[in-house]
Amino acid sequence: MKQKFEELNPSSKAVVLVCIFLLLLGLLIFVIAQKKHHYKYGSDDLKVVKKNKLDTFGEFMAVENDINKFIKINNDNVVYDLLDESYIKKNNVYISNALQKVNRADTNYNFTLRHLEALKSNDDYIVYYCTGVLTDIGDDYDEEPGAVYKVKILNKSYSLMLIIDYNTISYSVYPDITRREALETINNKKDFKIERNNNNKLMKTSVSSYVDMCRKYYSDLVFNINYMPDHLYTILDTTRKNNFKSKEKFEKYLEENYKEYPATFKRCEKGKSSREYYIYDETNTFKLVIHDIMNYNVDLP
Repeated sequence: MKQKFEELNPSSKAVVLVCIFLLLLGLLIFVIAQKKHHYKYGSDDLKVVKKNKLDTFGEFMAVENDINKFIKINNDNVVYDLLDESYIKKNNVYISNALQKVNRADTNYNFTLRHLEALKSNDDYIVYYCTGVLTDIGDDYDEEPGAVYKVKILNKSYSLMLIIDYNTISYSVYPDITRREALETINNKKDFKIERNNNNKLMKTSVSSYVDMCRKYYSDLVFNINYMPDHLYTILDTTRKNNFKSKEKFEKYLEENYKEYPATFKRCEKGKSSREYYIYDETNTFKLVIHDIMNYNVDLP
């Protein structure tokens, strides 16, 4: 091979060398691109979300978990590390007063994500506007199957902004912000780079099957039965809702049949269409029709 190359005239050698250089350059660019974009956020190998609509349920769950890391930890240093730089500057936040600035009491908070919107994104970052239910689940919270615990709803529509930097694989949080304020903050930001620290690394969440998804929907359903019957009424199957005729009659039905309903998930089966799922627990079967992530209708037995 070397001998054949030496036999080539100078112009032919130049062409070969240029081709080899271009090939190596293309390979290098490909490797860098793969390294940069092979993060699949919400699975075993994090990927940039380039659209305003989430591709997988795992991505939704990953965002919820990252938010809950911020919501649940009562530590000034950790909260400060997770706060967005814009929030820190606007509110004069220091490590010593971080919990005070975000109005964090010494309690057991939890955030249930209900709606997620990508306000701005490119290959390097994405900015989510997140809305959900903020609760105080108390000190007697029990994660065991079938456990019934008292929950205090603090805010049925708590919103915050979550920014993800895919280059540093880290995120920041801007708490308690309206959508309009979020858009204004984004427009005023010069860049969306996030400096990596010990606490803001993106969390991975793996959803291996539709059964994992069903468990999340079942947990949400039981939460609505026990604590948000008004919301449950809005997502009832149309025929079922018409049978009750009013929200008051529906809530009376829940009180008589589903009081302190325990979470006892057993199994999940797919229905006739790709949007239908049947969830079974110890006593009932619930039919869910899923329109989008955490956007569903349910038929109660």
